[in-house]
Amino acid sequence: MGHIQCTNTANYLGEQLYQIFYRETLLGLMVASFVLSRVLIGGAIITVHGAFRMLEDLFLDDTGAANGNN
Repeated sequence: MGHIQCTNTANYLGEQLYQIFYRETLLGLMVASFVLSRVLIGGAIITVHGAFRMLEDLFLDDTGAANGNN
């Protein structure tokens, strides 16, 4: 009889450990998904920004600055 009770206890503990590992795995996947989605959204924003900015505004015209024109 004691052996059956020990087996039931082992099964119970095994199920508890499985539930803990399942929760930790699920939480880890949720965090990874959140981080990955934010990185992709950030990359999309950077790409759109790079596509629409004016390249002429990046450099100062030296000849215009020498003449006093800004």
